[in-house]
Amino acid sequence: MSAPIKYKCPYCDRESLSPGGVRFHIGSDHTDKVEEFKAEHYHAMKERYYK
Repeated sequence: MSAPIKYKCPYCDRESLSPGGVRFHIGSDHTDKVEEFKAEHYHAMKERYYK
């Protein structure tokens, strides 16, 4: 069995097993980066997650 894909926060070393986990982390720890994350990173993470 292959290792699960991990999604990394683009602003620190935090990892999650889903893009939603990264989004939640950014919403609580990097509140000034939420809109930037949604615009620049979240869509690509979701595409990879649902493949």
